Amino acid sequence: MNISGMIENGIGIGFQTVGIGMLFVLGIIAVLYVVLLVLIPLFSKTATKKTAKATEPTPVAAQTVTVPDANNDEEIIAVITAAISAATNSPIGTFRVVNYKRIK
Repeated sequence: MNISGMIENGIGIGFQTVGIGMLFVLGIIAVLYVVLLVLIPLFSKTATKKTAKATEPTPVAAQTVTVPDANNDEEIIAVITAAISAATNSPIGTFRVVNYKRIK
């Protein structure tokens, strides 16, 4: 047997192996794609139902807001406390505003 025949035979077997490997990988990817196409709608419907119930807007009563005097620190702290209470839905007595810094 000559050396060029062995090289050609080795290259041919190499290309066959690469081709079979690539087809196998692409086949697995196609199977995963089909599985995801089936499973995503199943789980997304239940997730949207849960989030739709959780994100329903709650009605908020109209409130009037008065702007405090710029020199009255107690009123400013009271307004900051009320804003934090409204934003976090926690009672006013559960936290304390210790200090604040004016931004000019």
